[in-house]
Amino acid sequence: AFSLSNPSIFNSAILAELPFYQMLFIDLNIKANYIAHSRIGITLNYCNTFPSLSNCYVYQNQIYSNQNSNYTGIYVMASDANTIRWNEIHTGSEGITLDNLQNSLVQNNRINDMLRYGIHISNPSIYTEYSCNLLSKCFYGFFFDNPSISDQVWYNDRSQDNQWFDANTTNDALRRMVGTINNPTKRWYHQVINDYSLSNSYCPYLVPVNPIYPYIIPYPNSPINPDCNSLKSSTTLNDPYKQLRMIIKDSVVYDTLPIENKYMAKEFAYNMLNNNPNILTLGTSNDIVFQNFHNTLINTNIGNFAKVQKFIGNKNFAAARALNTTIIPQNMMETNSKEVNRICLNRIVMDSTVSTIDSLTLVNIALQSPSTGGKAVYRARAILDIYPLPLVQQNNSLLPQTVQTITENNSAINVYPNPATDKLFVETNNYLEGTATLELFDVTGKLCFNTTIIATLNLQTIDISNVKKGIYNLRIITKNKTANQKLIIIK
Repeated sequence: AFSLSNPSIFNSAILAELPFYQMLFIDLNIKANYIAHSRIGITLNYCNTFPSLSNCYVYQNQIYSNQNSNYTGIYVMASDANTIRWNEIHTGSEGITLDNLQNSLVQNNRINDMLRYGIHISNPSIYTEYSCNLLSKCFYGFFFDNPSISDQVWYNDRSQDNQWFDANTTNDALRRMVGTINNPTKRWYHQVINDYSLSNSYCPYLVPVNPIYPYIIPYPNSPINPDCNSLKSSTTLNDPYKQLRMIIKDSVVYDTLPIENKYMAKEFAYNMLNNNPNILTLGTSNDIVFQNFHNTLINTNIGNFAKVQKFIGNKNFAAARALNTTIIPQNMMETNSKEVNRICLNRIVMDSTVSTIDSLTLVNIALQSPSTGGKAVYRARAILDIYPLPLVQQNNSLLPQTVQTITENNSAINVYPNPATDKLFVETNNYLEGTATLELFDVTGKLCFNTTIIATLNLQTIDISNVKKGIYNLRIITKNKTANQKLIIIK
């Protein structure tokens, strides 16, 4: 098979991206697919739903790959109110990678034989529940990359019933959970009477030498969860709105980036109330607290950005553009949101092409960290179809991943980095017979650069210092094949 790979999606077999607006009155169901040997099996980016009006399900998929350090089963970014369940993922690097997944359910997945992590969680993960997952022979079961999470307890104080069958025999204390959490200590409910040992496959088995130890409190002897197939919502100590109240009362403490995390939490809380108005009138003591919070923010930037998204969801683009224009950003996240909205709405309402300046604006946003740049970073990446290369932990060092460009018979030409500055590196891996041509075209289709790749040189350095910054189509032409991918050049 001959295939084109995006710099970080790496031949995702199924890719769903909704960078412009939330799903409204539509469902997204990715169900019962058999996926083999794809760099990433299923990728979702900015697939947000309105729980009462739409759903996003990723379930009953079977994903297999070679035991390769760069293979991931399911990769979800900036997608709220999703359900990921009943998937089987076998061999690879990471089973399920979740980057900013909130108010969601990750349940009953079977993850087997991962070189690094069974489930990898980063950025906000508020109101996302992890239950009934089986992690077998994963070097680490759960890896927490400094996210904000909620207490993990099923309804009626029942256990989460995650199970670990371990593979990391070199360090028993780090086999089931590792990493750090950004908000206060969280409770993890599990079954089996007062058994904290490795013989209890339901226990996170946390000991003081583990960095995650101060952040997770195991709660043993919880009632067994009788039905892991239930869709019933979980609660936090029989109080499903405890963390929502904490956010609203500004009582959550964050270890890193407190200003940014408080803003994202407040934005999440507002959108949760705004998209689920029944929470405002439950007839409890929460009502007045939630109503005052919602009414206070409704005409602030957070409220106005939510209105813009609803206008877009209802295809009232002129109203969305008019409101977006009036917003005066107060931080980088709001600046990015306004810019992405502006560029998209101008393209639709004014039927205008995206200028080079706007393209570079999107590039600048896409290259930011979502922790400081907000969800607009994910949207910019989806619009441009680019993703900065993630770092891979190897022998306690962080190394950049390569970019696979052409594959055939398990061999490849790799081109990296992307984004690039003044040099490109090309690995031929003994794939070429003779030579190949590498060409760069700008957004107008003009050929701006070309050079020859020589088969006898396994690693070649290409000088692109004279190529202007911008977005280019990189084309590689071999004897019988042609492949294209986006390349970003920054100076």
